[in-house]
Amino acid sequence: MDHVRAVGVEIGNRQAGTDGDRSTSSYVTREIEELGWRAEEQKFALPQGGESSNVIGRPPGFDENAPYLIVGAHRDSLRGPGVNDNATGVALSLEIARAVDARPAALPVMVIAFGAEERQPAGGRPHHIGSTHFVSQMSEQARRNLVALVNIDMVGRGDTIFCSRMSVGPTEGTERCVRLAKELDIAARERVTPDWSDNGSFLKEGMNAAWLWTGDDDCCIHSPRDTIDRVRPADVERSGRLALAIVRSYS
Repeated sequence: MDHVRAVGVEIGNRQAGTDGDRSTSSYVTREIEELGWRAEEQKFALPQGGESSNVIGRPPGFDENAPYLIVGAHRDSLRGPGVNDNATGVALSLEIARAVDARPAALPVMVIAFGAEERQPAGGRPHHIGSTHFVSQMSEQARRNLVALVNIDMVGRGDTIFCSRMSVGPTEGTERCVRLAKELDIAARERVTPDWSDNGSFLKEGMNAAWLWTGDDDCCIHSPRDTIDRVRPADVERSGRLALAIVRSYS
């Protein structure tokens, strides 16, 4: 919740390419580097002009020429402070990095704070710009060795975790999410969605991905009302336990 407050309250509005977006990039970079990991800012152009970036964190000795995992969350917001959408996902990504740094998972974990996931003010309202750019820059070896992306997007309010996927791409990550939730006695179910989050950028290219989501907070999504009072810490914690269990389950 300290990360949620830092990103969603202290920084607040984080539309792609703005000062808030850049401040969040700096915050994530600092947190990654404090772990002793290497942080890289992968910049890309925005369709409306200007630029944003993906902040990529890699632990010491990370090698994409061997099997690995990605934990990802978009850091930008839309028309508001985006505390639930998606300071919660950024917070859990950083906490998972801290957890696997203290006790490594069987597979190495890369953490990414994607930029420009939300729809951009340009013709056609394009979205998922950052994750699409990341995927376009992956080598063939990196694509083959990615075992799964665990995408965390909007997990601050909801009694059920949706283990979400699209109608295209591998389903293994989603099935694993549902199975592990049952083992942990966490309410969760599979949900098939359109291309609504950064998992789609990977699924459309044939890579395995799961998206943890507790559903839209209909009163407040993409508005100034997406504030800290709408976030329920127990829901964030439950999503974090499931995401970390997924990461640790791969070998």
